[in-house]
Amino acid sequence: MMKKETSSSTTKGCKILVTSRYKEVLLNKMNVKEKAIVEVPVLNEDDTLTLFKKVIGKMPNGNDKFKQTLHSYCAGLPMAVTLVGKSLKNKSESEWEDELEGFKKQQGPNEVQNYMEKHVKMGYDHLASEELKSTFLMCAQMGNPSLIADLMKYCYGLGILKDVHTLKDARNSIFKSIKELKESSLLD
Repeated sequence: MMKKETSSSTTKGCKILVTSRYKEVLLNKMNVKEKAIVEVPVLNEDDTLTLFKKVIGKMPNGNDKFKQTLHSYCAGLPMAVTLVGKSLKNKSESEWEDELEGFKKQQGPNEVQNYMEKHVKMGYDHLASEELKSTFLMCAQMGNPSLIADLMKYCYGLGILKDVHTLKDARNSIFKSIKELKESSLLD
């Protein structure tokens, strides 16, 4: 008689990547073994600038000064660099200079949470319309993953969508808003 192999001995399985800003969450809440945790370092100045150029497509004058200020402000966090880049894309040189001065004035502890909150707020403040801002806030309230149908119903029912009179128009408006929010890196 032939021995039957169990499914666990014949399958390779899968691996799940769990990320957290805080090591304690992985250790205490997720029961991840410490030796399995891989810490991803922050970007250095050159990598920060490379990612920024990839997002923005152009650079202002005074690259070295800007590179140092950008790296300091974003704390080497890729998401922060992406948010800043998308908020400055297609802006004039004077707007860049205003933002650069704003970066220099930022103070406070060098903590990830504070940086991310500032960058999400910056991305939110640069959204083109109140309708888009309200749609973003509705997505945030609904949690992850938000269903498009529910988002459409709530936004339509609450009167967030302007100049929309049918559910088909509401659906199209929501898809457009989601695309814009993804392009601004506020929605994943």
